[in-house]
Amino acid sequence: MPHPPSPRKPETTRQGTRQSPQQASHELKIEELRLKYQLYAKINDSGRVVLWILSSAIPLLVIAQIAEQIAGKETNLTASLSVTISIAIVFSAGWAITARRSHERKREIDRLRSRNDGLERILTQLRLEIAGSSQQPEPA
Repeated sequence: MPHPPSPRKPETTRQGTRQSPQQASHELKIEELRLKYQLYAKINDSGRVVLWILSSAIPLLVIAQIAEQIAGKETNLTASLSVTISIAIVFSAGWAITARRSHERKREIDRLRSRNDGLERILTQLRLEIAGSSQQPEPA
């Protein structure tokens, strides 16, 4: 599941202009929906971790029961137990690598979004300065 977008900084309004009440309430609704989405995403991520731990524990419980039954007896099950444990370790390592990559991607996206927001603010300021200088009458 994709991660929720990072919070955006509110745009600064031009001097002398105000947001309409409808626009402000619309922005509040959007922020509320973003926060709900973030909460659901965190719950989903936590649920995935719990399910991963439980699914990793099931093979180990089975191995423990088998080991109790054959404890002290001479058997040829060591190879199959070793393979099962190896597979569980490989899957666990794969999950950890995937989780780390996902986290790194999210951090990079957040960094790029904040950089984009900064550039948009600079562009808006430049546009305001250009608009302000073009509206002023030139001295004769």
